[in-house]
Amino acid sequence: MGRAAGSVTDGPGEPTRQADEEVVTAFGRCAPDLEAFARVLTRDPQVAADLVGEAFLRLLLEARAGRMPVRPGAWLHRVVLNQAASRGRHARVVARAAPLLAEWVEAEPLEGAADRWVLDEEVRHALGTLRPDAQAAVVLAAEGYTGREIGERIGRSGLATRALLCRSRRRLRRELVAAV
Repeated sequence: MGRAAGSVTDGPGEPTRQADEEVVTAFGRCAPDLEAFARVLTRDPQVAADLVGEAFLRLLLEARAGRMPVRPGAWLHRVVLNQAASRGRHARVVARAAPLLAEWVEAEPLEGAADRWVLDEEVRHALGTLRPDAQAAVVLAAEGYTGREIGERIGRSGLATRALLCRSRRRLRRELVAAV
């Protein structure tokens, strides 16, 4: 079944048709075992079916590009395993971030929080220890501006602005920790 990558065939469209046929053959041979493997990994038949479909789509793309794996069954199992691991990592990140997102959504609007933050005496004192351009950058960042937007306003590149923000925030933290 495995053909060499980049093999030459007669006539236009022949490589694509041959690649499609090889994928159909691989599907007939591997799909049931691959589906069972995916179900064991995910414990969810719907997710398993998605993983198998995605794996065969990737196989089709590889075959049409002239890179049909020599052992498509093993290749497909590796793709499904990698996809399942990736979905698992994604699910863990979502599970960790979801409560934080809920807190953020329930919090008061950024404008009110930023105003209160700037008026706080300790923060005002800590901001006073920074250079004027660093103060402006930190306040603009607190209001939600991007590094590029802040850089345009204070006359710096985006990269230089991000470096300035990093140093300024570190200095603010030190000042605020010392004040507490």
